[in-house]
Amino acid sequence: MIPLHQRPEDADYNKNYVLYWNHVALELIRLTHTETASGAVNGPPLVARMLGILHLAIHDAFFALHNTAGISTYLSPTQSAPYRLPDILDARDGRQAVAGAAITVLEDQYFVSHPSESFSANDQAEQLLRRYISAFAPDTLSSSYRFGYEVGKAMLKLLAIKQDEPGTEQDSYMPSQGQYRFFHDPTNPVVVSSVDPNDPESPKRASRVAHAPFYGMTAKRLAVQYRIGKDQTEHIIADPPVGFGEGDMPEYVDALRDVYRMGGRTELNTTTRRPWQTAAAHFWAYDGSNLIGVPLRLYNQILRTVAWDHRPDKRIPESDKNNVEFARLFALCNAAMADAGIFAWQEKYCFEFWRPLSGVREASTDLIVRNRGNGMVEGIPDPDRPPTMDDGTVTLQDPFWLELGAPYTNSNRTPFKPPFPAYPSGHATFGAACFQMMRLYYKNSHRDGIADFDIDGPDNIAFDFVSDEQDGRNRDNLRSPFDPNVPIDDQPGIVRALWKRRFGSLWEALWENAISRVWLGVHWRFDAFSPKDALVRNPTPTTVSSKTDSPLLYAVETDHSTSYKPVAEVRYTSAGTRRDRPGKKFPVGGVPLGIGIANDIFQGGLKPTPQNKQPSGRHRCGRL
Repeated sequence: MIPLHQRPEDADYNKNYVLYWNHVALELIRLTHTETASGAVNGPPLVARMLGILHLAIHDAFFALHNTAGISTYLSPTQSAPYRLPDILDARDGRQAVAGAAITVLEDQYFVSHPSESFSANDQAEQLLRRYISAFAPDTLSSSYRFGYEVGKAMLKLLAIKQDEPGTEQDSYMPSQGQYRFFHDPTNPVVVSSVDPNDPESPKRASRVAHAPFYGMTAKRLAVQYRIGKDQTEHIIADPPVGFGEGDMPEYVDALRDVYRMGGRTELNTTTRRPWQTAAAHFWAYDGSNLIGVPLRLYNQILRTVAWDHRPDKRIPESDKNNVEFARLFALCNAAMADAGIFAWQEKYCFEFWRPLSGVREASTDLIVRNRGNGMVEGIPDPDRPPTMDDGTVTLQDPFWLELGAPYTNSNRTPFKPPFPAYPSGHATFGAACFQMMRLYYKNSHRDGIADFDIDGPDNIAFDFVSDEQDGRNRDNLRSPFDPNVPIDDQPGIVRALWKRRFGSLWEALWENAISRVWLGVHWRFDAFSPKDALVRNPTPTTVSSKTDSPLLYAVETDHSTSYKPVAEVRYTSAGTRRDRPGKKFPVGGVPLGIGIANDIFQGGLKPTPQNKQPSGRHRCGRL
């Protein structure tokens, strides 16, 4: 089996059985996103869904046996199937019940082979899970374990993707053609794989991947109630700046210049990103690379860190005080991220907006900029004026531009752009849903050391964290292909520096996670949030008279890097229009989308999404 090195995490974490099964899931995610062990639960949306189902099953197995004021189970003993909680009968032991629920979900998700999955990959996942089950030593014949088993089966029956559902399969999807439209990665245009995954010597085939094009419009929602406060919501976002509706060409041009300078390869003389921003871009990446996996694993690692720091019982890791907190908090956060994945992917394939690598390389030649020599850039559309190099006027198109790119950590492969549309950012949506849910939970727990804060503003929930992308062991640029039989410590390549980060608040982490995707060059800033909410406006706004007046929108620092507001001043309040919903305003980007999902689920008390609010599977852009 592929050797997995340990994280720098307190060994006492896994003495708590809720954290133990979370850890097992995170290790399975890590393994099954590594070459030769790639599994069926692959990619951000399905991983988020698996974790949501897992922690809802753990939640109900625990709270069915531990009556806790203010908390009820997700499934109910008074409801009819499929929302009915199984009968408790003689179950009494929460530890065994949680084990039964967790093992049932994980076996279902990881022991079912997929046509594209090799026997070896399936066997490695099974070996890993069996090892953790053996170490836990559950009493599988106990009534408590059997109750947990039934809870797990009920949760899977309600929420797992069925064989006749699209899931994340590409099926017949082909990207749309034309300006502003998502298309395949020009630097990694195809994925080459063996026709027979069990025979590496079998003929090869090239495929062009578009991940999960039908997932957002078909997948059952987990816990949203479509209400925030007294207002109903669809959890959809405004149109991107161009290509839809009213349009905002000055914002798009300014965003293009922003990602051109902040998201390019480090060696390009047009890149002005600071070294710490390059490191931060990698810190948050988790783009499905070897031994690391996807961002849901990262957010759960941070959740583990914060939950452990603020656990109510510091003396006994496995105490019921801690179990109550962990079972509830992990279910809330992972249900929020599962729904965040659904709505983010719905919106991605509604708009099919291209990523910066395409936007910069294929920018229309009628987009020009005038550089006034003060670090600011003006952009105007002028189809009657050809691009020239005279008097500081240049075209925005750079057909050879390279992004920093999502890193193929622990590999000798080149960085890439993720194989799905840009708007909104999945990282921004997932991270905002998780961090906002943590904020809501701790705000309402009145915990010592956590000051009260506004739900739409900064908090003081500080934490220290080491990302697997910057752990002093994982590699950039292996000298040869990744060897699954050799520990990564013994494979030659550039070792990423160990970087232990201190975040002063979850609000800060939420912001940096989102903007880091611009620093990788794989997202536009509006994929995360409206620049009005987080960037510094140009202090001396001027306009250029042409067919369209285009202001100098946002400031840059003296080194020509983008100027950002202090995180404590950031509020995600800006809204925009949407062509298919005239007369209404909607949030911009993934951060407010994720925050809204968390607010909805927390307010709703972690209940199943009503059946009449589930999608019909026929509407690409959010109609039920």
